[in-house]
Amino acid sequence: MSDPAVQQLRDFVFNNSLQACGLTILLYDHCLILEQEIRYIWRPRFSLVTALYIIAKYLGFVNVCLTSISLLAPSMIDSLHCRVFQAMNIYIEVIGMAAAGAILALKAWAVWERNKAVGIGLLLTYTFLLGSALIATTLWFIIAPSTPLTRTRISCPQDIKSIYAVSYWLMCLLLETIVTCLLLVKGARSYKYRNMMQFFDVIYTDGLLYYLYMSSLGITAVILTKVVYPKFLVSLGLPLRTIGFSLVTRSVLRTRERALQPPCII
Repeated sequence: MSDPAVQQLRDFVFNNSLQACGLTILLYDHCLILEQEIRYIWRPRFSLVTALYIIAKYLGFVNVCLTSISLLAPSMIDSLHCRVFQAMNIYIEVIGMAAAGAILALKAWAVWERNKAVGIGLLLTYTFLLGSALIATTLWFIIAPSTPLTRTRISCPQDIKSIYAVSYWLMCLLLETIVTCLLLVKGARSYKYRNMMQFFDVIYTDGLLYYLYMSSLGITAVILTKVVYPKFLVSLGLPLRTIGFSLVTRSVLRTRERALQPPCII
């Protein structure tokens, strides 16, 4: 049987490796798309999608900082409790993913030419899922056992039950599935009547691929969350969320880039 101190050190190294992976993906993606972001996000007039883009992307950096503090708590915040930072981290994560989900929902609504019934349905679904995620986070914060810091700990304890993480990813997956189905239905109708407008083609062609990528990411997250140990849930979620944010932000940039391109005349 391994020494508890050795096992704790292994967990600490593994958590930090996941943290470094998430940070590397975040910084690398930021450097890759910075020029496009300046051109298509910061220069055009401010809009709701622009605000959601900024929230979804830059809360990822805050998420990294809070996760780092949570993992390195004994050496940085001896007088504070880890659970406070974990709760802040999860709330920010929910808000960031909610902003990303709102962007996806708005794109689907645009494909449906801002149909009132579709808009109301998406709004109700989005509100229900966001409310459920916030309630689940609050319940975790209230119900989760308090584990005080000790001098022997080398990392902040991650008292996260897998049911909360699975529920969170399932809610994200549900929204992505609904939006993907809306795109498929609209695409089938447009193909049937040969009514492929340039604006619809820009959003639909790229949008559907990103929705499929996001759905695949959600399924992967659910599977990994079920098989991984609870003490790795916070750190494991970081690279997965970073990839999700990257997909959504790239979808916005790609759509604006294609929308501003002059039409091709053959």
